Amino acid sequence: HFYRCDFQVHTPRDTQWKGNSSADPGDRKAHAESFVAHCRSADLNAVAITDHHDFAYFPFIKQAAAEETHADGSPYLEHEKLVVFPGLELTFGQPTIQAILILDAHFPEDRLADVLKALSVEPVDDSFERLPQVESLDHLKTLLDLHDELDKRAWLQGRYIVLPNVTD
Repeated sequence: HFYRCDFQVHTPRDTQWKGNSSADPGDRKAHAESFVAHCRSADLNAVAITDHHDFAYFPFIKQAAAEETHADGSPYLEHEKLVVFPGLELTFGQPTIQAILILDAHFPEDRLADVLKALSVEPVDDSFERLPQVESLDHLKTLLDLHDELDKRAWLQGRYIVLPNVTD
């Protein structure tokens, strides 16, 4: 099967977002619904929401995808729905490494804060409109360190992939 995917999607909360942002849950819900509609028009089948060290927008987009309907109001069949993966863009190491951490699409939302704790990331208050500048996770030096840190937790083993973010 061929699936059209975008595995590095930022939201208006991310530090690198260009455009308006809002902390209002209604605005975030409206953005999520618009985003899902845009994914549909672009024939995307799956996305990973990968803000820098933050999961705050993921639930809004996952819910919007779950509730999406056809123009006539009928629901999409389960296999037709946009798959939304929780993820993080991570910055760590010396020299600086960036990587995309993508969790299982069925990863329990109530464990996302535990993923941040596992990585020693201090969560940013969900009521903040934007994330502060990203601070490097200096306790992680390599991709192997990241893998080892995640696999210390049985509940994370086999529930993620890491994609190196290769840039200039």
